[in-house]
Amino acid sequence: MLKIRDRSNYGGILLVIYTSYIEVFDAAKNFRDLSYEHWISSELFTFDWWFLLIISIIPWVIWWKLFDKNRKTTIIMFGLFIALFSVTFEYIGEHIALWWGYKTRLFPVLTFIVPFDLTFLPVVFMLVYQFFNNWRSFLKGMLMLSFGGAFIFEPLLHWMDIYILYTWKYIYSMPIYFFMGLFFKWLVEKIN
Repeated sequence: MLKIRDRSNYGGILLVIYTSYIEVFDAAKNFRDLSYEHWISSELFTFDWWFLLIISIIPWVIWWKLFDKNRKTTIIMFGLFIALFSVTFEYIGEHIALWWGYKTRLFPVLTFIVPFDLTFLPVVFMLVYQFFNNWRSFLKGMLMLSFGGAFIFEPLLHWMDIYILYTWKYIYSMPIYFFMGLFFKWLVEKIN
């Protein structure tokens, strides 16, 4: 952080002081401690926390029962691409751009929302990928998934006060979900 001091106190000389690494480290440590205290006192074992735990487990159970083991490599590769992109985009949106945030987390050490990025999204995308094989049906499946994610699931999380929008709008999510699915389907098919 750049600190600029008033010139009048220093004989008209502009004094610029940069934040040191130690100050950044201390701020990060303070944030970690405050975040953990908040998680213990206000997040752990609340209704929202239990909801996040359930949506971290149930989709994988459903996926395992419906999973086409004959196409396991391509389906899992597709899901891993979705998860990787989702976690990366989540980090940018929550920490760099400050577009959104989360009031409740499943784990105190992970600031992104694990149930959504590493469970719900990859599982739902993998199921669409598995059941909508050709491009025409996949486009329809992606439209339904994108609409549901942007205008049903995100508003539900917002209504539950888990997901907080700062400058993000639901409408922004729909094309991201849609094109993310199309791109990774194309990429998986190119790799295979």
